[in-house]
Amino acid sequence: TAYIDRAAIAEYIMFGNGFSTAAYFQTFKDAQGIPLDASTVGGYVLTFAKDQLPEAARFWSVTAYTPGSIELIPNPEDKYLVASYTPGLVTNDDGSVSIYIQPEAPTSAPAANWLPVPANGPFNIMLRVYGPEGTVAAGDYHPPAITASATPN
Repeated sequence: TAYIDRAAIAEYIMFGNGFSTAAYFQTFKDAQGIPLDASTVGGYVLTFAKDQLPEAARFWSVTAYTPGSIELIPNPEDKYLVASYTPGLVTNDDGSVSIYIQPEAPTSAPAANWLPVPANGPFNIMLRVYGPEGTVAAGDYHPPAITASATPN
């Protein structure tokens, strides 16, 4: 069908950007090398130190996907990313930004900083940087590791 053809084309083109247009970083594992799966740890946190935020002329975004394809994680909130432009995104007192990667919205952390993932089963995380600058453009940028954490209350 036309829908499937368009989806296949969109998936192909998404990775067709040159490095000067967009940089992509993807992980299937946490800082300990364990596959991402909230059923084993409850949740994760990805904290960009103040000097580790991706430098972008346009924006950066963090998205969760199913591991076998580039499918967004379905969730009742219809929330599929946390980005530099997310309304209400909260910066920590030290200038860092923490993204809470977990099945349920945190009660003791900003909802804008929450990225929904499945309660059971594997997923992967992709960081996209549009209009890479600085260390991202130079190819020297290393995103922070995702760490397991207890789900914030």
